Amino acid sequence: MKLLIIGASGYLGNTIYKKISEYSNDDIYGTCNTSTNHELLQINVLDKLDIDKILSLKPDIIIWSIMDTEKEMLLSEIGLNAIVDNISKDVRFIYVSTTVGKGKDQIEDIIPHKRKSDEYLHKYINGKIEGENIVRKHPNHVIVRPGSIYGYDYDGKMDCRMKGLLEISKIGKKYSRTANMYASFVNVEDLADSIIELAYNYFTGTINISGEKPVSHYIFNKYLASLMNIDNSFIIPDYKEEAIYHNLSNDRRKLLLNTIIQDI
Repeated sequence: MKLLIIGASGYLGNTIYKKISEYSNDDIYGTCNTSTNHELLQINVLDKLDIDKILSLKPDIIIWSIMDTEKEMLLSEIGLNAIVDNISKDVRFIYVSTTVGKGKDQIEDIIPHKRKSDEYLHKYINGKIEGENIVRKHPNHVIVRPGSIYGYDYDGKMDCRMKGLLEISKIGKKYSRTANMYASFVNVEDLADSIIELAYNYFTGTINISGEKPVSHYIFNKYLASLMNIDNSFIIPDYKEEAIYHNLSNDRRKLLLNTIIQDI
C-alpha cells in the first residue's frame, strides 16, 4: 500500500511520518511546504498543479496533518476540497482537526461552535470546522479531534508551549495560569501512534483523542516544567469566578483503539 502524510515536516506530521516509516513495510510519502528535507515532496496544497502531483502517486491512505493559524480556512476550501473531490471512495482519508466544541466532556456528536472574530484562534478553529464538513463528503474518512498537543516529538524537539515556558523561566518573572479552567491534552507521540492505528483499521467517523482526565492550565504548565526538569515555582495560579471546562470525552476512543494515551 501507499501512504501519504500531508504536512510531514510539522510537529505532529514529522512524528507520524518517522514512526510509520520505521515500522511499516508500505511505501510512505510525506509532503512539506518549505522544508529543506529532501526526503519530502515540496508541495503547496493551495496550488492545483501540486495537488495533481501528489494525487498521481495514487495513495491508498492519506493523513492530513497541517495547521495554520491564519490560513486554515483557505487550506480547507482550496487544498482539502480539491483532494477530497478527486480521490477514489476507497482511499482512506484521516483528517487531523482540533477541539471544535465548548463545554465539559464533549462527545463526538457535539455541535461545533464557530468562533467570533474576537475569540481565541478563531481563524484556525473555524477553518478546521469547515475542513470537517468537507471531509465528511468522503465515505472512507476519519476525523481526529485531539486535545492540545504537547511533549517532545520524534526528534526530541519541544512543542511551542514548552519553548515559551522555558523562555519565561529564564527571565525570572512569575507566570500566572488559571487553576480552575480545564482542558484536554495529548502527548504528541501518543497521538501519532493513535493516528497510525486508525490508518490501518476500519473505523470511519469522528473520534476524540486525548488524556481522559481534564487538567487545569495551571497544572498543565507545572507538568511541562517537570518534563523539562526546570524549577516550576515561577508558575502561579489565578482563578476565574466559576470553573470553566473545555475538555473531550474519550469513551469512543477507549472502545476502539488499543493505543494507550497517558494522563497528566
